[in-house]
Amino acid sequence: DSADYAVQLATFSSVEQQVLTNNHLEELTASFQTSGMADLAGWVGMQAKSMSDASFSGAPVTLAPIVPTVADRAVLIGKDSNGQVVLREDIPLNAKTYEWDGKNGSGQTVPNGVYSFELESSANGEILTTETVASYNRVVEARRVGQEVQLVLAGGQVVNANEVYGL
Repeated sequence: DSADYAVQLATFSSVEQQVLTNNHLEELTASFQTSGMADLAGWVGMQAKSMSDASFSGAPVTLAPIVPTVADRAVLIGKDSNGQVVLREDIPLNAKTYEWDGKNGSGQTVPNGVYSFELESSANGEILTTETVASYNRVVEARRVGQEVQLVLAGGQVVNANEVYGL
């Protein structure tokens, strides 16, 4: 019947259009994802501020401690990748950033590696808080893992892009 033939032809045409539309949407989605990666590629080589451990390779490491206003003493504690304390030193209470020169408490330069930092704040001899200290690390790679964008830092640490507080 010619009427049935016309309905089937219209149905096939409609399905073909839906397939083409789906293909175009997939291309558009891929384009948006690539565009986002292009933006992140600009981060490569920059110093990213995050709560990640810091990579020391001979050059000073920039840390970003937050000292509570009620504190009368702030002690920076640095630990190596094995959790051993390598540094324990007082820092200025008004420090917004602090440059760690890679020297331990004895004044010797520590080996290259990844170090974690905490800030122990106290008042009147009582410890108020012990908080992780943010650090700046050079971004060496940006990658997408599923829906997440991850940054690989110079020491091999991996952080999600949404965990970066500054560049």
